[in-house]
Amino acid sequence: MEGLVKAPSKDELRYVYCLFCQTGRCNIISELLKIRGIDQAFSPKIVCHERKQGVLYQVTRDLLPGYVFVYDREDLMNTDLLWGIEGVIRRVGRLENRFQLEGSDLAFARYLQAKEGVLGIVQLVQEGDQVLTDDPLFEGQLGRVLRLDARKKRAKIQYDFDGETRSTWIGCNILYRSGEPVLTERETVQKFMKSELSL
Repeated sequence: MEGLVKAPSKDELRYVYCLFCQTGRCNIISELLKIRGIDQAFSPKIVCHERKQGVLYQVTRDLLPGYVFVYDREDLMNTDLLWGIEGVIRRVGRLENRFQLEGSDLAFARYLQAKEGVLGIVQLVQEGDQVLTDDPLFEGQLGRVLRLDARKKRAKIQYDFDGETRSTWIGCNILYRSGEPVLTERETVQKFMKSELSL
């Protein structure tokens, strides 16, 4: 079929950048970058659970408000493709590295790329005090689970990006290996207070 251009594979998109932008303009900036010829650009999203009037819904929110990830086959350091768009404040990264992401920032960006920019519902297994998962976000300490909220089916995760430690709530399905249900925050406090009183 003539005239069709094959989309590049993720392996071909060797150069990874990130732009810090005005919040609320990220989706527009992503689309403008694609129009300018960038292979892939997105503002990452998360799917989380939200309870309204006793009903649990899945909603999509910004994972990193103000950030747009850019993936391309070519080095974009010396081009104007990333500049001249209203709302772009700065490039993330270091000039010495040509503003390409590196280290844990690059690993995080590749993880988001593999998820097509959307961090969906994560499967977690609680065994006693440990929370286990096979999600690549938590391999190599990219992310850590800080808290679980079994009633709202969400987990508070912590991760590092752009030199800062950040945290956000994500949707999750919690499985139990020990057979004991996960306690809610209130039940955990009550259990702790009872054990303190019994001493």
